[in-house]
Amino acid sequence: AKLVGERGEHMGRLLSEHRVSKWQDLPASVRKENPPLLLVADELAALLTADPLPSGLSKEMKELPEFLQMQQDLLESKLLATSLSKIPAVYRAAGIRVVYLTQQPNERYGFSTKLKGNLPHRVMLGVSPSQAEKGHAFRTPEKVPDVPTNIAQDNTVARGVGLAHLDGQEPVVFKGFFA
Repeated sequence: AKLVGERGEHMGRLLSEHRVSKWQDLPASVRKENPPLLLVADELAALLTADPLPSGLSKEMKELPEFLQMQQDLLESKLLATSLSKIPAVYRAAGIRVVYLTQQPNERYGFSTKLKGNLPHRVMLGVSPSQAEKGHAFRTPEKVPDVPTNIAQDNTVARGVGLAHLDGQEPVVFKGFFA
């Protein structure tokens, strides 16, 4: 996240120098030297969740290396969550894009409302998500169509099927390609 932030700051300076507001508006020569950056973070829940600190421990137990490591892990997961939420909000205009993948896009697994609010495009794989799962993944789950029954019931055809709601477009059912 630190390197992405540094790149975002660099791109921000270039945008200011050239008096433009988006990466796409930079001169072609500058864009060629500073191509867009794609950050992909898989299994985001594992990165953003840490075991809670146990309560009621004695002072001696709180000084154990294991407890100190738990504190460090918790702090790092909170810092990472803050950074991963900031990147799409602040650096989108600088040509930095993100793809965050998780099986559980909800608060319990670190996928905060603030983080989700900064992600304009949402994609969910699978043919039969529950309404609750749609609610965690999409801003307006009631607008997201269901996968047609004839597709969902055919295991061969159902491979690679999912739902997508891309910013500024109507939600759709999509089919990925499998060789």
